[in-house]
Amino acid sequence: GGGNSRGGRRLFAGLDLAELNVEELALRHYLTVEQFDCGLHCEGALLRDLFGILLFDQLFDTAVDGVFASAFQDAPLDLGTEVFYASRQEGIDRRLAEIARMSPRELASEAHSCFKGKFEMRIRGVRWDRYEGPCGTFRSDASAASSDERG
Repeated sequence: GGGNSRGGRRLFAGLDLAELNVEELALRHYLTVEQFDCGLHCEGALLRDLFGILLFDQLFDTAVDGVFASAFQDAPLDLGTEVFYASRQEGIDRRLAEIARMSPRELASEAHSCFKGKFEMRIRGVRWDRYEGPCGTFRSDASAASSDERG
C-alpha cells in the first residue's frame, strides 16, 4: 500500500515495511521477484548515452548544411527540431537497421567499441561522469549522478 509521502513523492511499503518511492519499488521487484542481476534508475539517461555514442556519425553528419557553426558544438543546431531526422533519414535508418541485425553479444561489443572511441568527447546528452572510465562500467553512484539529468 501507499499513501505516505517524502518531499511530495508518494511512498510505498516494501515487504520489509521500508518506505520506497515507485522507482525503488520497481527496482526491488525486478531484482527479487524477476531475479534480474542488476538495475539502475536513470530517467532515460542510458538511452541518451547510447544515442550519442552509437549514432555519433549520424548526429555529427557534416554533409547536412548549416547545422555546424563551430567545431566546439556538442550537437548540430537542428537537434531536437522536426528537420533533424529528415535531414539524416537515410543514414539513421541504415545505422538502426545495422544495429537491429546485431546479436546481443555483437551489440554489446559495438557499444563498447564506440564508447571507448568516443569517451569524454562532448556529445549533448551523454554524461561521461556516470562511468568509471573508457571501459563503460557504471560508477557505483551512477543513479545519483544521473538523477538530476534532464537532457
